[in-house]
Amino acid sequence: MVYTYMWIHNWPDFDHMKLPHGLKACAKGERVLRLREYCSKIPKDQIINEGKKHVLDNHINLLAVDKYKLLFCEIPKSGTSSWKYLLMKLSSNSTEIKGGAHDPKVLRSHKITSMKKGDTIWDVAERYKDYHKVISVRHPLDRIISAYRDKMLDHPDTPMSRPLIQTMLKRRKSANITIHDP
Repeated sequence: MVYTYMWIHNWPDFDHMKLPHGLKACAKGERVLRLREYCSKIPKDQIINEGKKHVLDNHINLLAVDKYKLLFCEIPKSGTSSWKYLLMKLSSNSTEIKGGAHDPKVLRSHKITSMKKGDTIWDVAERYKDYHKVISVRHPLDRIISAYRDKMLDHPDTPMSRPLIQTMLKRRKSANITIHDP
């Protein structure tokens, strides 16, 4: 069974946010509490100064929908396509979406934007401080299985999968495992 966890919060209220019922009792809750405790010891001005220096190189995974003041962080194999289709339908008031969810031109046509090149962490934090932040995550093993099914089982003849399978089989010491080229 696949479980998708979603955590929605407003950035300024993050420190004061209450944990969901029962979260303190599990390992995830302990990690959240430990992270909060560690972050509370770092002076705020130090974090801001470091953020001003750091330019976002990999900023494609943050998508913004200005109409709803929503910032979405996409993580591969965790329901990203479903979220993108939902955001496109909401922003265009249409039930029919033409084009793929991973095409930047299609996303821009629905007024879903990504971060700008050269943005610093501070720029992003300031620009989207009033936005609702959304992230959808899955258990790591569920993500690996989903990626394997998608890339290897459902599309075995893609350029990526065949060399990867060949390499994996060469590394395998068992002589009983073979793959036949068509």
